[in-house]
Amino acid sequence: MGHETNRDRGDKHSKEIKCLTSSKTSHTTNLATVTVDWVVLTAAIVGLGIVIINSVGTGAADLAGDIQTGLTTMEVSTDTTFGGTGTGTGTGTGTGTGTGTGTGS
Repeated sequence: MGHETNRDRGDKHSKEIKCLTSSKTSHTTNLATVTVDWVVLTAAIVGLGIVIINSVGTGAADLAGDIQTGLTTMEVSTDTTFGGTGTGTGTGTGTGTGTGTGTGS
């Protein structure tokens, strides 16, 4: 009754090997699943980045075109007096102490 036969040892050994093999297979399957998940996640992030760059690039190109149009249609003044000449007068009243004079141009 208490004796273990070679067949019993073989069955026990076979069960241990099956357990280890099953564990390795499960571990390999989990690694493959994680790898696929990372590949899909990375592809999604890259795709999203491309969409964002396209959108920003199009907007930047439009803005650059507007700036170019504004600069090419702008009149450049050759007047060196910066606004021309003019005359003016001014008066004022107030309270307080002090004196002052002023002229306007």
